[in-house]
Amino acid sequence: MGKLTRTTAPKGREHVATELAEALAKEQRLRQELDRQSDLVEAADTALRADAKARAEKQAVIAAGQKAEQKLLLALRSRLSGVISRRRLLPAPSSVYGPPPP
Repeated sequence: MGKLTRTTAPKGREHVATELAEALAKEQRLRQELDRQSDLVEAADTALRADAKARAEKQAVIAAGQKAEQKLLLALRSRLSGVISRRRLLPAPSSVYGPPPP
């Protein structure tokens, strides 16, 4: 806590006492808010540790899913590339603009 020794402007003792009381009340509110937030931080840290543990346990499944996703994307790109290179478009009923030109 700070120490009040001298003020730069002449103020009444009551005014200084009021300012000190307000500052102490504000400090108490800030400490309570800090305590509340520290509880939230601890809960978040606990949740993050649990998530990290679950990810470590499921890493093989996660990696397999990512590999399957890459394989599917590559297959779709390859197929789409083949369709475009052979100038095959969507069937006429699927196309908004009607059948493709010859």
